[in-house]
Amino acid sequence: MAYISKLSSACYQINVGPNKNWHSGLSLHAWKPWQERLGAFRFLACLDSPGDFAHWRIYWAGALTLLATTRDVLERVDRKKSHKHAKIIHDFIKHIATKKDLNSIYWNFVCNERNNLVHEFALGAQEERVTSRPFLVDTELSFGDLVKKYGERKVIIWGEDGEDGLRLLEVALQWWERNLRIIEQAVRNADIAPYSSGSQHREKLLGESLDHISFFDYDWEIGSVTPPKLPD
Repeated sequence: MAYISKLSSACYQINVGPNKNWHSGLSLHAWKPWQERLGAFRFLACLDSPGDFAHWRIYWAGALTLLATTRDVLERVDRKKSHKHAKIIHDFIKHIATKKDLNSIYWNFVCNERNNLVHEFALGAQEERVTSRPFLVDTELSFGDLVKKYGERKVIIWGEDGEDGLRLLEVALQWWERNLRIIEQAVRNADIAPYSSGSQHREKLLGESLDHISFFDYDWEIGSVTPPKLPD
């Protein structure tokens, strides 16, 4: 199953300039592993040829493990903070468990890749040599001429369809950010069943979160992430 566009249209735009007040009003400890995996993603995304970096698998494994860890932190740490937290997080966990088709990036990518890695040391990601650059289109040249003119680079692909691994990490980051925002805003509103109330209600909470909780400059388009700085 393809989750994202093919390699030829991949583009990462890593911006700098976190909002110093982004953490105002946050209550979830789960933002900390989210921030750490954002750092791992940013490191790989800033490399022109990430597959040539000798230790890319360490960053990949770390990012996937932290993507999966966020749920554990929600259930084992954050739900104990208050009755509201417990009810809202329970509602979220129930929702993603019963609506797996709507949360395939989590189940089919995050969970499967992390479980295969941890339990079997089987990696779904691998390097692949390409000539394309995210910012480069030169359709008049042959493959050989492209290699001669621009050289090759190694990208990280995932799965049988050869999807762009870094784009998948980014989509997973966005999936978690979206849901953590909804949970945060539900806590703020004392809304104990945001996921049982339908998608329009969650979109409303998300919009309120974007208005009231400023983490960092982020335009909600894939490929435009500015890293936050977590409070101590």
